[in-house]
Amino acid sequence: MKLALGTFFLALFFISPAYSFTDQTTTERKLEENKSFIDFLNVCITNFADSKIPELKEAYELHFNAYIAYLQADFRKAYKKIYSSQEKLDRLYSFMINDYYLEDSRDILDQLAPMVIRSKNAKARLYLTLGYRERTISRNNFVSASASNPRLHSYRIFKYLESVKRARRAKRYGFLALFESRNNTKKREIYETLFTSESKTGNPFFVRFLGKTGDAYIIEINAEYAANIEGEKAEDKTDEDNQPENRKNYGLPEEYKFEKSVEKRVRFRYEKKTAEDLLFYRFEKANDIIEKYIDDFNYKLTLSTIQVINKNKDTSAAESDGLGSLEVHHLDNYTRLSKDSALETFIDKINVIDEDKEKTETTENPEQKENPEESGRSGNAEKEDTSQK
Repeated sequence: MKLALGTFFLALFFISPAYSFTDQTTTERKLEENKSFIDFLNVCITNFADSKIPELKEAYELHFNAYIAYLQADFRKAYKKIYSSQEKLDRLYSFMINDYYLEDSRDILDQLAPMVIRSKNAKARLYLTLGYRERTISRNNFVSASASNPRLHSYRIFKYLESVKRARRAKRYGFLALFESRNNTKKREIYETLFTSESKTGNPFFVRFLGKTGDAYIIEINAEYAANIEGEKAEDKTDEDNQPENRKNYGLPEEYKFEKSVEKRVRFRYEKKTAEDLLFYRFEKANDIIEKYIDDFNYKLTLSTIQVINKNKDTSAAESDGLGSLEVHHLDNYTRLSKDSALETFIDKINVIDEDKEKTETTENPEQKENPEESGRSGNAEKEDTSQK
């Protein structure tokens, strides 16, 4: 009997601290999860729904106070705050998907469909089909989340989040279909725009071909590396002489010069191969080389596609007006902000809510809190009556 009691109390001794440990780890996990929900939604609201920023602020303020409660080891209070925050996020996610992502993805695909079908390009049609498929999956996730238990906010938000990702993927497929539907001349113009944008950032790849067409383009393809490098040295020397003394590139180690020379020789060969592929419209082969020299290639290629379509005069007014806003959707598809973050507009204005203090003020003397002047006057009257007596 004593052995059984000893075992029971020993087990109770080891089990009792585990509850607080479990609460702490669970709350910490929920805080990280909720913060990821807020960060993801921040991109959506920043890009499309300025009117929902106050509601996002309320959800973030609850999350912030949950974190304060977590630091105070009040895990139950923290969990309640997280739940309240997710309740607001649940509504915001549902609104954004229903009013923006599902509608916009359908409108974009429907708008691009006539151009894709007219192009008779098999790959463009495939991308368009994949775009419609992803939008259908996005809608299914939305319906599944909306039909689930309304108290399971975390599960619902997760499904909504997946719905947003699918809608974004649908629009990305639409933009790929848009690129593939262009004729070969337009595609070369898109690549020219891409290389021009990269040259402004200091990327030397394909710079020697920019602005050259016809015979000048062919001559540059057939140029020898030795003649080209002599011309570059002459230009570098001229630029170097015009620089201040402290910026002259003297005294470099031999191994550094050798590495740079090898890199230039390799880049020269790759540029020649890329120019030949673009000349004969072998775009896929050119992409294999370009991706090595241009970071985030797919994003920049799609951006160049939108820019070229918007500036071309041969695009009809209806198409141009409709395609002018695609750049915002393109940024959102890659979870990038089109303007300053919505969180940054209110993150310094978040208040710490002290519920215990509020309860104390309301329970001590509610009448005095409602009208302190009247209570003060009545108190003075009572003092005068006692003095007269």
